[in-house]
Formats: sequence, C-alpha cells, structure tokens
Amino acid sequence: MLNLIGECRSLSYDALTAHVAIVFTRYMLLAMEQRQNEDQRTLGELFFFLVDEMADITFHRSLEEYLYRFNELSSREIDVLYLLYGCQKDWSKLSYPNENADAKKLRIWNDFKKLASEKFNISKGEVDTITAGISRTGFCKPLFVSVAKTSEIIYRATSDFFEFVKLVKENQC
Repeated sequence: MLNLIGECRSLSYDALTAHVAIVFTRYMLLAMEQRQNEDQRTLGELFFFLVDEMADITFHRSLEEYLYRFNELSSREIDVLYLLYGCQKDWSKLSYPNENADAKKLRIWNDFKKLASEKFNISKGEVDTITAGISRTGFCKPLFVSVAKTSEIIYRATSDFFEFVKLVKENQC
C-alpha cells in the first residue's frame, strides 16, 4: 500500500530514510484528502457559520432563565431547596473516617431530611416528595447511591442552583 519496496532500490541508508519520509508524507496527504471528502467532522466552515449566528447568552438572559425556573417553585419548595443547598455546602466539608463518597452523600441527605422535617413540621416522606418535585426545574437532581448493599435515591442541589444563588448574592437582585 505504501510502496516501500517497489519504488526505491537504493542501498544508501540516507536515501532509504528520505524515501520512507516521502512515502509517509504522501500517505498523510492522501489520508487528509480522504477525510475532508468523506468525514462530516471536517465541515469546519459549517461549524463557524453556526457559531457566528448563535448569540452569546448575556448575563441578563442567564438571570432571566434562572428566575423563570425559580418562579415555578412554591414558597415551601424554595425553603426546602435552600435548606438542601445549605446542608450540602456546610456538611460536605465534614467527613468521617472510612466514609466513602456514597456514604457521605447519604449521611448528608438523611441529616437534611431530619432537619427539614423538624424545621418545616413535615414528614421525611414529604421531604422526599417536595425535593422530587423541585427536580423539574433542574435546581436539584436525583442520584442513586449504594451503601452497605442497599441502594437509595437521594436528591442533590445542582450547580445551576449554586450559580443562581451566587448571581443573586453578587448582584442583590
């Protein structure tokens, strides 16, 4: 395929090295030409046209999107979500010896449920239901954790909510 044998019959090491370099260069040029003709990933101009037409998301648009999603929540859901955010932020720094990541997440979740049920005078089952409802906004998401041969679904506040809180604190909206 590369014609290393038939084209050059020189016995000089320098000539053979030069011939191999030329053949490899020819192969790279042919491979590049083939890829540009057949591979969809090389449609570079199309990518740049799309990027030019897409407007950058402005700060105002980003904040508007967060506020729209936040508006979908009831006041109880907002209170529960903010408590979950605080628990994750504060308690994630605390670790126990021999505690793996899933065990830590489950501990934070159980501590949050206990605190939320006491603070808002609701059952732990209602806390599960409320956080499951909050997940429709994307501000919290379900996670599956496995600890001691049991699996459980927990909910975590997402980076979107952390960003939203940060935007509100920075701009005092």
